[in-house]
Amino acid sequence: MKLFFLTAFTLLFSISLFAQKTPYELGNGNQTATYEECISYYENLAAANKGVSILTYGKTDCGEPLRLVVVSKGKAPENTFSSIESFIKKNRQENKAIMLVMNGIHPGEPEGIDASMMLARDLIVDKSQLLEDVVICIIPIYNIGGALNRNCCSRANQNGPEMYGFRGNAKNLDLNRDFIKGDSKNTWAFWKLFQQWKPDVFIDNHTSNGADYQYTMTLIASQKDKQDFGVKRYMKEMLPMLDNEMKKKGQEICPYVNVHGQAMEDEIVAFFESPRYSTGYTSLFGTVSFVAETHMLKPFDQRVLATYQLMQSILTVMVSTKKQLLSRHLYTAGYDATRNYAPVRWKLNKETHEEIAFKGYAYEYRESAIPGHKRLFYDHSKPYTKPIKFYNTYTITDSVKKAMAYILPQAWGAVADRLKANGVLIKRVAVDTSITIQGYRIESFEAAKSPYEGHFPISKIETSTTTDIVNIRKGDYIILAPNRFALETLEPRAHDAFLVWNFFDAVLQQKEWFSSYVFEDTAAEILKNDPELLKELEAERQANPDFAKNYFAQLYFVYKKSPYYEEAHMNYPVYRVLNALDLPIE
Repeated sequence: MKLFFLTAFTLLFSISLFAQKTPYELGNGNQTATYEECISYYENLAAANKGVSILTYGKTDCGEPLRLVVVSKGKAPENTFSSIESFIKKNRQENKAIMLVMNGIHPGEPEGIDASMMLARDLIVDKSQLLEDVVICIIPIYNIGGALNRNCCSRANQNGPEMYGFRGNAKNLDLNRDFIKGDSKNTWAFWKLFQQWKPDVFIDNHTSNGADYQYTMTLIASQKDKQDFGVKRYMKEMLPMLDNEMKKKGQEICPYVNVHGQAMEDEIVAFFESPRYSTGYTSLFGTVSFVAETHMLKPFDQRVLATYQLMQSILTVMVSTKKQLLSRHLYTAGYDATRNYAPVRWKLNKETHEEIAFKGYAYEYRESAIPGHKRLFYDHSKPYTKPIKFYNTYTITDSVKKAMAYILPQAWGAVADRLKANGVLIKRVAVDTSITIQGYRIESFEAAKSPYEGHFPISKIETSTTTDIVNIRKGDYIILAPNRFALETLEPRAHDAFLVWNFFDAVLQQKEWFSSYVFEDTAAEILKNDPELLKELEAERQANPDFAKNYFAQLYFVYKKSPYYEEAHMNYPVYRVLNALDLPIE
């Protein structure tokens, strides 16, 4: 009888362990979990472990809720606002760091989906010491609509798995371009999740595309020169430690190889993730941010392992550097207090570089299957290790004096909603009044000729600055103590300003015009009474022969300088308040 109970217990224990294996582990090493299998696995894990819970954050574009799996030491929070808030507060008081992992933003790049399932289980079963100092939050699959759209072949350059999801979501949006414009419900759900948890470290798991080389894992550590001061200071110490942790696991890593459509030569350039991208967005809030990019041509099982090892290594480094990690905001605050200006644009500096040892493959050009052409071929029989240049410095090319506040007319509620969703402090104007502001006039821009992620973004924006007294109305928005999200969306020349994404297109279109045969008499009278304007017109005629031949252009020149020209055209409808004053706040 005793032997019977021992055998039964052993069998039940074995079944329990087997039940906790992931679909990937139960497969052939070249299969990734479906959306349903992934969620079912986490539900079973949460049912068996009090340290695991599944939270929901609103609907995504396909109708499914965005889920967040929390793995912690002790009891994980229940799926209620008060329980989550209490849990976060308790763990912050205990000085625990929070790591947020995003998987499946591109579901055809699914390594993180499977690696995170194994990591969540292992943290509970045999790596629980890492949870003494860290809470890990996992988005099982972010682009659920894309994950449900499974296929075998849309990733033409990728070595497995057998089936996977599609890059576009239910609205055919690339969600890794949506973190500013917020066209998808997924993004709004993520904003809510991110602003509640305010993670210390963020990892977005991907698969690379481009050149061929020996590494399985390459990494985008969010570009250093656009980081908050405290984050930049921390990452300078943290990155060498992460590199060593991965080497201990036999997994060397390399900066992301941003080479596409050409041969891998003797240099790579750091990817600049503006705020439209996940890590560009999270960096605005002082989060230490990474994009994991496994190499597309390596077998799927190797890519899953490398992703698992990277997340585990980051957790290990977080634990050993927890004090420095949690104090980064203090260094940022101290540094920012000394600056009156804030950067809004950067460009690559080709005058300076690091030198790194790179493990690649020799390449050559061979005859193509397309007659008369050559194709690029990387020769795996000729591996090399050699020093190459790594360009990882971006220089500030544009900055603005910090504003005490911004004024946004209430007509632009879609902009205000996005600001509020991202932790921006917004109040309403209490009474109609007039105040002195600094404004922008849009002098020129270039419109996109084809659609990009649901928009026709504008670029090459040039502005001039004005100082005016403007009337603001009761109910207009006052953006107080603007954070970096406000700064980099409201400043019109910033890389991913709301102006770039067409939120203010209406002011770029002139509404009133003139009939030449009527206005010519008016223009003649204006020029007669304004000799300075006449001089300007003559100077333009001399400088520009095409202008001098263009009848309408000359009338329009006068019209734009006249009182008849509409004030709203090309006037940017966001006003900067530079001086401390009593704002009429509700």
